[in-house]
Amino acid sequence: MMSRLSRLLKTDPDAPFAVPRFKTIKGDEHIVRDWDLSYDLLATEEFMNNMIAHGYKPVWVSGARSYAFVPCEPGEYVCRTVSSISPNGFFDRKKAAELTEQLQSEGATVIDQRRTLGSQLGLIAIKPTAAGPFELMSDADARIAEYEARKKSNQRSALVFYLIAIMYAILSLTSETFRPLIGLPAVWIVLGLMYQRPVKRYKEAIERLRSEQDSSVDLLATEAVSEVEGDGTAPDADLEEDLDDDLELDFSHHR
Repeated sequence: MMSRLSRLLKTDPDAPFAVPRFKTIKGDEHIVRDWDLSYDLLATEEFMNNMIAHGYKPVWVSGARSYAFVPCEPGEYVCRTVSSISPNGFFDRKKAAELTEQLQSEGATVIDQRRTLGSQLGLIAIKPTAAGPFELMSDADARIAEYEARKKSNQRSALVFYLIAIMYAILSLTSETFRPLIGLPAVWIVLGLMYQRPVKRYKEAIERLRSEQDSSVDLLATEAVSEVEGDGTAPDADLEEDLDDDLELDFSHHR
């Protein structure tokens, strides 16, 4: 699900910069605020690359979910988001350090390192297009593993928020002390829904990548069969030609 800002950008590249709610200008920096992207690294990557395609380079991201851009040549950079989450969906400090080092070694600049719950446990990096594509997560298997880890992390965070909401609901209904907090469970439910929402996007991305892998395997299998059939027919044709020559020689000899 795209955020409001992403939808605006898709329909009209200039829309975010024409709506005061979404934009402030500080010097040469265009600062865009969108909380919807806070819980979805995949949407963030798509949003950043859309902005770059329209000539705006991301330079920093704040914890308040403000995204700063400066003018650049359209397509001059490419953005990649990676999560510092283990395959089990937990934050991995060692993995975060290794990812940062790997991104920097291939000429990328890390513009944000998220340290909060869920899908925010990740890195946002940009790299000049002229330097070549990102080597990190360049194959389908790596991207599938990445999205699986993000999905688990988001699901776990959403579950925690739902459990907290249930706890506060029970306390507010059974205890006079917590009765004034009867509306608090709704806040936790909303947070849970925000973390749950990207799960569907990750499932779709995983299914798409696996479908592409299956298509590639089928194509290779078809090519392999064609080569085998081609190799099998060629010797038969040669053999028939040799037999014909031998028969002609024998016939002429006997004659």
